[in-house]
Amino acid sequence: RCARASSASIVPDALSAENGRTVRYVMPDYTVPQLKTIFRRMLTRFDLEVSDDKAAKRIVDCARGTARPLEKITRQLSITLGSGEKARKAVKPEDVTNALRSLQMFPRGLNITEMQMLKVLANAPLSDARLGQMFPNVDKAEIRKSRAYLMNCGTEPDAKGKVGIPFVSPVVGGCATTEKGKRFLADCAALGFHA
Repeated sequence: RCARASSASIVPDALSAENGRTVRYVMPDYTVPQLKTIFRRMLTRFDLEVSDDKAAKRIVDCARGTARPLEKITRQLSITLGSGEKARKAVKPEDVTNALRSLQMFPRGLNITEMQMLKVLANAPLSDARLGQMFPNVDKAEIRKSRAYLMNCGTEPDAKGKVGIPFVSPVVGGCATTEKGKRFLADCAALGFHA
C-alpha cells in the first residue's frame, strides 16, 4: 500500500510500519528552486562555489527531481578540482561537462538508453512495441518510463510562464524526436557526449 508523503518529510522512499503494515512513502520530486538550494548546500560541504549560472543550471538539470545525482556530480567535481590550499574552488561549465563524462551521465540527466532512443526516434516515429524490439535488453516498463521522461523533458515553463516544446512528441505511428530534441543531440555531440 503506497501513501503520498508530505513535502515536510525528509526521508525519500521511506518505509515504515503503520498498524502492523509496511507502508512506502513516495516523496514528491523536488522543485528546481529546492534543488538549487540543495546544490548550494552541497557545494559548501565540498568547499566549492559556482558563480556561473550556466554551470549551476547544467548540474541542476541533471537532477530529475532528486538530490542523488547532484551529490554524485558535486563529489566528482570535488575529486576533479582537488582539495587543499592549491585546489581550484570555482566550478566552470566545462568542469561540469567533464564530471558528467567521468560519471557516464548525460546532460539533463538522460541515461544511455534515452540518448539512444532520441537518436533512433530522430530517424522515424516508432511505437513502444517497436522501441521494445530495437532495445531488446531494456525492460518494457523502463522504455515507457524513458519515453515519458523524453516527452516531458524541455517542457519547463520559461520566465514568462510559456511551456516549452518536449524532446519527443506523439505523432502518427508512435512518437518522434522534435527539432528541439535534435538540437539537444547536436549540442551534446558538440560537448563530446556520444551515445
